[in-house]
Amino acid sequence: MSATTALSLTELAAGAADADLLDARAKPSRPLLVVDLDPGTAAPTALDLEQAVRRARASDRLLVGRTLRQVPPCPETPWI
Repeated sequence: MSATTALSLTELAAGAADADLLDARAKPSRPLLVVDLDPGTAAPTALDLEQAVRRARASDRLLVGRTLRQVPPCPETPWI
């Protein structure tokens, strides 16, 4: 089993999770991706965050976010 490398939010916004889910032999290719939610050396812009959310919603993959920070509770949001 190979190690999983996390994507940054900027990489997610740029389309790193957009590749076809199935490879040439119809086998899943990286069905699970980890997204690093902690800012690296350069924090993502508001536009990057907005684009990352759009791409995450449209992705066929299971995306798991990871962070070392305290995460505030999510407000009640209706899912559309």
